Amino acid sequence: MTESEQELLRRTAAGLGVALTGSQLEGLLTYLDELCLWNRRTNLTGLRSRKRMVVELLADALVPAPRLPPSARLLDVGSGAGLPGIPLKIVRPDLSIDLLEPSLKRHHFLKQAIRLLRMEHVQALRGRVEDSAGLLRPCYDVVTARAVWGLRQAVEMCAPLVAKGGMLVGFAGSNAGAELTGARASLAGAGLHLEDAVDYRLPGTGGDRRTFFFRKGAIP
Repeated sequence: MTESEQELLRRTAAGLGVALTGSQLEGLLTYLDELCLWNRRTNLTGLRSRKRMVVELLADALVPAPRLPPSARLLDVGSGAGLPGIPLKIVRPDLSIDLLEPSLKRHHFLKQAIRLLRMEHVQALRGRVEDSAGLLRPCYDVVTARAVWGLRQAVEMCAPLVAKGGMLVGFAGSNAGAELTGARASLAGAGLHLEDAVDYRLPGTGGDRRTFFFRKGAIP
């Protein structure tokens, strides 16, 4: 990561409410370098521009960071190349994170990234959420699902794994309002209510984005 990339990441993250320290920037740098290295020989992400990766992968993954409870146990469903789980762990080392990913090549990358970054209380699990009844239990404080399904399906697949009082974090693009409307029945059936939402636009991208925070339990 060049100095200009560091400044872009620092500035973009600050605009999202995340103030990055020098060591956090260094950890994100190391992760990005490894991601780019692996991406040359295996398709971990469709993005090829490092600048776009800084903004659309790293900075975007950090949006939930200020709103997650302390020392939470987090499940990242369909983690892919570790997004948002690995960047969240870098800036929130208090979190314990399970990265669930069905692809073998991406699973290998996740294990390598965990080793390289010397992360504790993080593990890469191989599997699909719909086939993982014996692997996962409904005890997570936070469950994230980024760029895996639409919001309704993410709710239906992930809500059973959220502990009572826990949080499901959903991600949507410019059609966020329609996605929320389409997911209302599934949210009600799962006992989830909308606690917060963050609207933002990443620099250099054309569309608005929204991150939803759903709480499992009675509406206060």
